[in-house]
Amino acid sequence: MQWYYVIQGQRQGPVGDEHIHQLVANGSIQPSDLVWNEGMGQEWKAADQVSELAGSFTGSLQPPPAPLASEPVFPVTPGSLTPNRDLMAQARVCLEGNWGLAIAVLVVIQLIGLIGIIPCVGLIVNLVIAGPILLGVRMFYLKIARQTEVEFGDAFAGFKYFGNAFVAFLLVMIFTLLWTLLFIIPGIIASFRYALTFFVLADNPEMSGSDAIDRSMTLMKGNKWKLFCLGCRFIGWILLSMLTCGIGLLWVLPYLQTSMARFYDDVRGAQSA
Repeated sequence: MQWYYVIQGQRQGPVGDEHIHQLVANGSIQPSDLVWNEGMGQEWKAADQVSELAGSFTGSLQPPPAPLASEPVFPVTPGSLTPNRDLMAQARVCLEGNWGLAIAVLVVIQLIGLIGIIPCVGLIVNLVIAGPILLGVRMFYLKIARQTEVEFGDAFAGFKYFGNAFVAFLLVMIFTLLWTLLFIIPGIIASFRYALTFFVLADNPEMSGSDAIDRSMTLMKGNKWKLFCLGCRFIGWILLSMLTCGIGLLWVLPYLQTSMARFYDDVRGAQSA
């Protein structure tokens, strides 16, 4: 039987019987959350009012545990991908209460980038720290996208894995450049192929840079166009931000990053067995 459910105003599903019971057991679905299956006609009911699920709530008076950092908050059915508009809606939900923190991180990262204006030395320093900073930013937004506790310092946690992050950035840059030398289009395709490298590394910081790239390539098979379309949805927002002298980007870029993190979890979940 296929189930649908609503969490924080967002409809999720379909999921099977075993999955819905797991969501109830780990506290992801609360007694008051609405659920529906094809045997219920047109009426959605609170989970504790559905006979198949009500018994699972008996005696459960404790609040649900916070999801683990590696556990997506919005479960995905293997083999199924969430529409981009829904990923963006999920991103907005995840950013509630985190906008200020996300904007602060963005401002600090941009200020660090100003090192690049220092003649000669600045460019080299930026190239060296780009990988760890990118990894930290991916770690930061994955926590936001999974609605786990996040702190300002998480955005710089990538420096703990400096070697892997630096190698991953260097390899991605070299591979993309080589493909671009063949022609611009192959270079663009390559950039999408490697787009999830630092999300993979954020989940597996001990993984080598080359292995993270390989995993990104696997995840992006058949999904490059979907990611391209997701990016296109932000073009209008970015253009509007230009009318505010770029101030609007303080909101648009965190929105984009969180949507990307949701995209990663969605693709990762859809390809899981």
